[in-house]
Amino acid sequence: MFFLFRKKIVTFCELTLLQHVIPLVSGYLQSYACQYPEIKKSYQFNKLSFDLLRPYEQILKELLSTNADVYAFSCYVWNMRLIRRLLADLLALRPNAHFILGGPQVINQGNEYLSPRYENVVICNGEGERTFSYLLKELLNKDRCFKSIKGITYYDSNQLITTEKEERISDLNEIPSPFLTGVFEKKRYEFSVFETNRGCPFKCNYCFWGAATGSKIYQFNEERIKDEMQWIGENTVGYVFIADANWGITQRDVELSQHLAECKKTYNFPNLLYFCTSKNSKSRIEEITNIFSKAGLLATHNVSLQTLSDTALKMVERSNVKMDTYTDLQMRLNENQINSTVELIWPLPGETLNSFMEGIGRLCENNTDTIATYPLILMNNVGLKQKQQEYGLVTVDEVDPASEAQIVVATNQVTRDENFEGVRYSAAVISLYNVRSLWHLFHYLHNELKIKYSDMFLWFKNYCKKNPQYLYSQHIEKSIQDGDHYRFDTIGRMIQSILYSHRQDFDNLIVAFVNSLPCKGSQEILFMMEIDLLNRPYIFRNVPIQDIGHDFKHIQLLDKTENGFYIQIPKYYRELFNAYIKGGASAEDDDEVFFINYRKKQLQLDPNGSDREKRFYCYEMTTKSRDIVPSWIHQKNYSSIVSPIICSR
Repeated sequence: MFFLFRKKIVTFCELTLLQHVIPLVSGYLQSYACQYPEIKKSYQFNKLSFDLLRPYEQILKELLSTNADVYAFSCYVWNMRLIRRLLADLLALRPNAHFILGGPQVINQGNEYLSPRYENVVICNGEGERTFSYLLKELLNKDRCFKSIKGITYYDSNQLITTEKEERISDLNEIPSPFLTGVFEKKRYEFSVFETNRGCPFKCNYCFWGAATGSKIYQFNEERIKDEMQWIGENTVGYVFIADANWGITQRDVELSQHLAECKKTYNFPNLLYFCTSKNSKSRIEEITNIFSKAGLLATHNVSLQTLSDTALKMVERSNVKMDTYTDLQMRLNENQINSTVELIWPLPGETLNSFMEGIGRLCENNTDTIATYPLILMNNVGLKQKQQEYGLVTVDEVDPASEAQIVVATNQVTRDENFEGVRYSAAVISLYNVRSLWHLFHYLHNELKIKYSDMFLWFKNYCKKNPQYLYSQHIEKSIQDGDHYRFDTIGRMIQSILYSHRQDFDNLIVAFVNSLPCKGSQEILFMMEIDLLNRPYIFRNVPIQDIGHDFKHIQLLDKTENGFYIQIPKYYRELFNAYIKGGASAEDDDEVFFINYRKKQLQLDPNGSDREKRFYCYEMTTKSRDIVPSWIHQKNYSSIVSPIICSR
């Protein structure tokens, strides 16, 4: 008699923020497990990856359709609420299956995520490759017992059991490459997370990296990494996030960066890179940035300062980038016309509303390119979670139904109302500074009248709060009321409104605000405001150039084309213009003619694209304003001066 042998089925599930992401965690687990002959013989593997906008019923249906014996979930703060829901339904519909939960949100959290009713649910505490393989081997035994498996938490006979800790893998080459062993399908994916090492020497209390891995950094073999980079290029993966905690911390990162640039040159892929830089490795970071920039791989260079408050830095146990190191780096980035973004977190314990605003002012004084502020999120397994009561951290639930993040809205130093004032302030920085709406005027007021940048943003915040008739003001207040002010699609919607859908309304707001300034009235201030009205970029490449509903009195508008304006700078303002606009006027002409070209590196507006895609694009573009700010092209031979559209001063 012949018995049909049926392999057990393992289904990995990764719930991601983006579409078409390589399931790297699943790939590591599968490639490691398949080193064991009994696992390779006895199991078959499915890797399912869903973006968080996929309808719940569809995700559940596809998971059930695999008829798996083992379901393995990658658990993060942004997807854990969705995983809880899926797990509950799968336990009811597949009661004989086993479920393995791993990832930053569930490590050592058995009391939170396990129930004595379900002895078939196991949490993996730490790196998963070894532990997952040992679990699969044990599940092949009829009289299975998990007590000998290191690094897990589970229920047995109503008792919660946590086994001895599994040591970290010191030789990461013990893990076969899922890229190079055929685990991933070719030419299918658009985005990849990519690791060259694991570990972080820093202990920042708000971050999982240091808390989870400790100080020791372990590395994958350099030749293996280069081969994986080549795989990414050959298989047309467009976007890569290097997941190392500190890219550039070693000299070999420079060499790997050069190799990735060569892959781009050979295969025309990847298109863009995202990475977190090492702190205070100034020369290496500068070299890496230049390599990626010349290769066309760098969207923006991120500098994670998080705060400029010494008190806050001490309380979160962060060793920050030295200010002189940052200042020098920013100068180099500006000289090379490389987009850069300084990242801040609001509100960190120890930070006050005043120190937060003053810190942003200091960044502007250092010619920071773009400033991005993110909320403080409490996650499991980070230091601040244990200090929540001590630091007075008040939280609210994230509004995203897939996430179980706790958003900090107050601390011992910041009330809830002050937190929201900081949110309004951050919105002012995005709207006026990042997208260049009053870039030149603010620089003029700071340089010539010695007005602090922090005061100027504060004036705008207060003006908008007192004038709710503007759509921008309404948007900010509604986002605070709805609790989604920190979400990328909320910020993207604001940017889309400012630079596209309600452009005229924001023009009106800018003019009214400038005319309300304590220093209002000088001709130079009004001239700089008109420069900024013309300099405000378009977010989409193919939308019509709009007339500016302002009575220009200090600049002549000569003509409008499908790509921009011809304008004339009167002689009276030439020196001021030359001081603040690159490539200014020549000395021999009384009046200067320029063409303002708005068509830069923007993408075209897709009328059939989803609102979410448009908002994500608008959000992303706020971190690389250099790509969309118009060019002012001197028209030396402009001879066909037409009658001005609007008379000059």
